[in-house]
Amino acid sequence: MNVGVQYMRLRDYDKALLYFREALVIFKHLYGDNHPLIGSVSYNKAIVCFNLGRYEEAADAYLTAFELYAESMGEDHPHTFDAGNGACDALAAGGNFRQAAEIKTKILNIQTAVLGNSHPLAVQTLYNLARIEAGGEMIAEALEHYALAAERAVEAFGAESNNTQIITKQYLSFKDLVEGNDKENEEKGEENQEEENKEE
Repeated sequence: MNVGVQYMRLRDYDKALLYFREALVIFKHLYGDNHPLIGSVSYNKAIVCFNLGRYEEAADAYLTAFELYAESMGEDHPHTFDAGNGACDALAAGGNFRQAAEIKTKILNIQTAVLGNSHPLAVQTLYNLARIEAGGEMIAEALEHYALAAERAVEAFGAESNNTQIITKQYLSFKDLVEGNDKENEEKGEENQEEENKEE
């Protein structure tokens, strides 16, 4: 595994991936599929796959690490969150926004239960969930979570903080976009109705 890490640091991702795949075969044979070491190798493999644009393989490896870290270190451990967030990034990059949103929601639920709704980490996760939903055209969910993130950001970061300004700006921009599309669709509907009336 150490050789794979060295290649990863050198950004020779193809060679790193070969070593991580080989390490997984060996370690699974020695320790079984659920050993914490499998989680560590899977996490490194996921980083490499993501950088190679192999998003599906990256997502699978991140999810393996996420599950094993949760079992060995706890659901609220930073390494568990890192693996889960990596899985979300890989899934979204591969166009699987709905599954990415499901995992991000799971992470958010853990963070809010342990840290509270207005903890900066939980607010950032909520904001990222909204971004994933927006990317996947889950409009109602994204709008709701953007609004909630903007509201909680004030308490988490302060009204004048850069984080709050960014989140609020993104929420308002998305809201304007949605309302603009709704108005445009409404106008098109009225135009179509007028055309139908003329034909009659």
